[in-house]
Amino acid sequence: MTSIKYLTRDETREYLRSFGFPIARGTFNQLCAPSRGEGPPVAAIWPGGVGRHEGRPLYDPVAALAWAEARLKPAPCATP
Repeated sequence: MTSIKYLTRDETREYLRSFGFPIARGTFNQLCAPSRGEGPPVAAIWPGGVGRHEGRPLYDPVAALAWAEARLKPAPCATP
């Protein structure tokens, strides 16, 4: 049995915000949309309920943090 605590999309966003990544809910949802595929890697899928076609994506917090760190861009250099 695994000891990883998976996070929902909202929990993942809040986790990233707790590390200083100011990502808005709408932006994060857009990046995580399957049509975009630019969000953190999905670690597992929790099966959907009655009437739902797809399951609920769950994220590994360590992988999500690595994803956020990889998105950082260097600060622009100040010109003298």
